[in-house]
Amino acid sequence: MAVWVLLNSSSDIGTSNKDPLEAAVQEFRPIVTQAIHTLRKEQNRKKKYVAAYMDASKWGQWIQKELYAWTFPTLIVQRHVGIGERYFFKGGGQLPEKTEELVDFVKKADKYKLDARRKSQRPQLLAANEDWKQLVGDNIESELRSSPATLVYAFKVDTGIDDSAEDVAEEEKEQFKDFASWVKTVCQPSPPAVAIFDARENEVPMTLYASSDFALQSMPAVYLVQNDHGKLKYGRYWGAPISRYDPPKVTEAEDKSDDNLDDKLHDKTKILESFNMTLAAPPPNLFATHMQGIMKWAVAEVRKIPEISAPNEAEVDALVHNFTVQAPPVAELDDQTLPDFLARNPLSLVEFYAPWCGHCKKLEPTYAAAARMAKKRQGQVAEVKFAKIDADKNQRAGQKYKVEGYPTMYFFRYGVKQHYNAPIKRRHHIVGWLDRELKPEIEEISTVSNITAKYRPAAVFHGAGPVIAIIHGVAKETKHYVDWYVVTGASKETPLSLDLLLPGESKPIAFEGRPDSTEITNWIRLSLAKSEPVPESQSGPVHKVVTKTFDKDVLEAKSHVLLEVYAPWCGHCQDLEPIYAEFAQKMNDTNRDTLVAKLDGSANELLYEGWEITGYPTIFHHKPVAAKPKKVSARTVQKLEEYVNMPAEGQPQTVTDLLSQFKSEPIPEDSPMVMTRSRLS
Repeated sequence: MAVWVLLNSSSDIGTSNKDPLEAAVQEFRPIVTQAIHTLRKEQNRKKKYVAAYMDASKWGQWIQKELYAWTFPTLIVQRHVGIGERYFFKGGGQLPEKTEELVDFVKKADKYKLDARRKSQRPQLLAANEDWKQLVGDNIESELRSSPATLVYAFKVDTGIDDSAEDVAEEEKEQFKDFASWVKTVCQPSPPAVAIFDARENEVPMTLYASSDFALQSMPAVYLVQNDHGKLKYGRYWGAPISRYDPPKVTEAEDKSDDNLDDKLHDKTKILESFNMTLAAPPPNLFATHMQGIMKWAVAEVRKIPEISAPNEAEVDALVHNFTVQAPPVAELDDQTLPDFLARNPLSLVEFYAPWCGHCKKLEPTYAAAARMAKKRQGQVAEVKFAKIDADKNQRAGQKYKVEGYPTMYFFRYGVKQHYNAPIKRRHHIVGWLDRELKPEIEEISTVSNITAKYRPAAVFHGAGPVIAIIHGVAKETKHYVDWYVVTGASKETPLSLDLLLPGESKPIAFEGRPDSTEITNWIRLSLAKSEPVPESQSGPVHKVVTKTFDKDVLEAKSHVLLEVYAPWCGHCQDLEPIYAEFAQKMNDTNRDTLVAKLDGSANELLYEGWEITGYPTIFHHKPVAAKPKKVSARTVQKLEEYVNMPAEGQPQTVTDLLSQFKSEPIPEDSPMVMTRSRLS
């Protein structure tokens, strides 16, 4: 068995100048040592006992997540280290004062005579004016018994399946808070309690699980749990009614309408739809979809409890309507309404989608969540109107704006269209892109000391003159991934300087090139790109290339370059490695004008068009001064040699072919080169 002794060395426990943890445990260690000795002796050494001392000031986060402890000092017993129930001595926050106390506690835990602590988050202290409270595994039963009835929103976040699930959960929490405020307002003077419960991070008590469908597979869900204090209970069952809101089922008519829609689609559409069905469905969005139904259900259930106030049936519809009446977050447009929408809304984001597109279906809740999030922000982002249009049905709009795939999103700013080309998995991706797009390209500062690159790179320019226009142009192109600043007060005599500050780095990167927009942009991209360190020396026949040396080694090379892009974990790359090395050695031995190189694609980025890879290994052939490379399919030494020896396209391949290219005319008979038979006789 494991005995965890959790102490906080930053508290007043222990006053020695020794190691903090050692000072904290020196008074308690004899009790633990003697208790383990006694237990081993009684068990004839058949069981192993391990004592572990941990400093909560250093390991607090791990202790809270794995042992469900947050008050110290605390003693916990487990049957195995890190596995099994956690038994807290006197509920936590205390240590045994005698050896006998600890021995008795361990024996009872070993025989299941104590209640173990369930998986639980740390209870959070909310502000006194909050309209809701948080339930956790350790306090859910006591909190439910502190009020006549509690409306509980129970949810889970499957972040391992889909990143957008966390996004939906965050928006649902915001909707839940609005719901809690509404309940507190309309159910006066004695409203029910309103609470939230994260079932992924907290264990559901058996009392609730056994009494109703209070289980992970049923969440997210809204429950009304009545207080069972003093009521008759049967075994582990909760002793009072528990009801749950059930969203309305899809009717047969709705199912039929969907089928009719499918019938109207082209065969190509049906094929794509069947393919997209394999994509994960968007996570459920309960409050955003069913807020009115939840409100009416909650009031109807609360009205059954005498101790709680609730509006009468005639008032409910008006109260719900007054709260929820608002324009939808995303406007649905068509060929006729799109021009008027853009004319009335100078800042608008429009999604062009197709109903059969699986990616569009996944985007739908995230896009609506982004619209609601943007509306609550400050500044110009709150003015952006969100819309969507079925471009498969409204083909005139799709053709006008050159929509070639779904979903396609355009940001319209005072009539100017801009393609949205950022991630769409999370709502903050979309809102963050809009926020950066609407901000000025460059912010003026008085001193460089005001700059911090905490989350994003920061470019700082110091100087004046015509270069400012170039800097503004580069800033406009790169502002979605770099924050730009110009130091004010510079004169024409001020030396020009441009520095790039990276998050987590104290020393800036100085730009040493010409004041040219293309050169500055490429410098920024290269500085931000993922790259291995520049090799100090080259070993072996294959030349190693990294992102930082790619331009010099490959693009600016005067010879032909064969570059293998590989990954260390790739089995095919491992099979190719000796073959590629043998080929490289042959090229070196024969002094061929060909550089055989390799680049680890998992640790470096390829930044240029034409160098995209879809799998490992990929071999590129780059000719001197060529615009784009060519992919090479050869995977043996012989085939690679044949590829290198192959004449360039349009050139003769054999001696006969070569001779056939020459033109010939008859030699005159009086030519000195003509030797007749008679003269030779």
